[in-house]
Amino acid sequence: MSGSQTISVITENMLYVLGRQGLFFLKKGHDDGADIPASLLPAGQLFYSGEVFDATYGQRPSYVEARYLLKVILSERSPDVLIREQQRWCHRIRDALTVEALNTNSLSASRLVSRVSIDAFEAQSRGDLSNLSCNVMVRYREV
Repeated sequence: MSGSQTISVITENMLYVLGRQGLFFLKKGHDDGADIPASLLPAGQLFYSGEVFDATYGQRPSYVEARYLLKVILSERSPDVLIREQQRWCHRIRDALTVEALNTNSLSASRLVSRVSIDAFEAQSRGDLSNLSCNVMVRYREV
């Protein structure tokens, strides 16, 4: 499996895992979420941020760090409920995006993903809408 095929499968696995958690992934970009129908919330957006390649010099297969930006758009009328939803989604995403979860489908035999890390979540709220975002790094082995 080439590097571009591997990253494509990793991306599809991420979308599948997060979709199983209840996120509806939007097919077009929305800046603020105001024009998203309430029936599609919570909505997710996954953006590819790039990759960092290890230099190997003829050694074992190199590792690649793929980077993503994940955004979740939430809507709640009460600020107290919105805060709890933000907290719940932070932990739900962190618990869902694991090495085991991404090493599924066509990666189950090769198990190329070796690490998944999520840095700090950031929440931005305006009225009853919230944009929750985090950076996700997936380390995988090139073959």
